[in-house]
Amino acid sequence: VALQEVDQNAKRTQVVDQTTELGKLTALRAYYGKAMDFQGGAYGQTLLSRWPLENVTVHQLPNPAKREPRIAVSALVRPPGVKPFRFVGTHLDANREDDLRWLQGQQLVVLFAKDDVPTVLIGDFNSVPESRTMKLLFEHFADASSAAPTPTIPAPKPTRRIDYVLLRPTSGWNVRATAVLPEAVASDHRPLLVTLAPSL
Repeated sequence: VALQEVDQNAKRTQVVDQTTELGKLTALRAYYGKAMDFQGGAYGQTLLSRWPLENVTVHQLPNPAKREPRIAVSALVRPPGVKPFRFVGTHLDANREDDLRWLQGQQLVVLFAKDDVPTVLIGDFNSVPESRTMKLLFEHFADASSAAPTPTIPAPKPTRRIDYVLLRPTSGWNVRATAVLPEAVASDHRPLLVTLAPSL
């Protein structure tokens, strides 16, 4: 599971370490990546996994305009019986102009599409499929939901698709199912659930 906009000991969320709490509630291993200091604590992203994650790394994404810092959080997963793969969560800039998203998308390609490590890249890209940022990423990653693209935002009645599960190598994964879940309370986005099997 990759989650964005997660607080850690911030005042607005009652000084709760949300990642630790989510780990307890789900009985999954929980890993936090800080994007920035926030309200006496931190703000960032969380990875949850049934398997141990190795080499958890926070990658700073380009931000020359000095807007809200954006990151990608990557880890190596070693499920039993299959080759290890890289699991990455990210959250790109939300400004109306796409200048930072374009730079951030380019950096994701450099970070995760230039080697032979099988990769699952998940997140809120704040970009519709027709945007130049997503077109660039689609050149390097397969869109797991391309056969059944479904809007994810706004949660009460989604009209835009800006959340994705991206895969490489493009022929290395079998997408068993993809769905946008009918959950409109927990977030301003609806959750995207993809079931995968490696064909590596």
